[in-house]
Amino acid sequence: MLIKDQNAINALLRDYNIKMPKNPPRVLNEERFKNIMSAIDVIKTFILETSPDAIFEIRGIEQEETLSPMNPKDIYFIVITDEIIVQDTTKFFAAISHGNNFEIYSDKKSKIKLSIRFGGAFSAAPLPDPFSDK
Repeated sequence: MLIKDQNAINALLRDYNIKMPKNPPRVLNEERFKNIMSAIDVIKTFILETSPDAIFEIRGIEQEETLSPMNPKDIYFIVITDEIIVQDTTKFFAAISHGNNFEIYSDKKSKIKLSIRFGGAFSAAPLPDPFSDK
């Protein structure tokens, strides 16, 4: 269906915005979730060896915590610390490789921040058709 009328497009988008759930239901992918949590435990162990005061955050387990409203299927693991020193890089990188991407950068307080996104922790639950008249 090709819509050329801008007013019709705007009306469709307004209707979509009203009818679509703000937090679509999710279903836990148990195998992936266990894999993610195991990888997080390994990464924590490495970080704590040299940075016992490191701060760890896990976001996305509770749906309201997700960092990306466009992709609520992900879990984010964030480490805030003064330093990261890893002796066994093979095991450390094996754990990080379970993530879909990672970033290391300094924040405004001169702390090191490691952020890892683990995709596929959840699947979208089936939804009723919001445009159905039923």
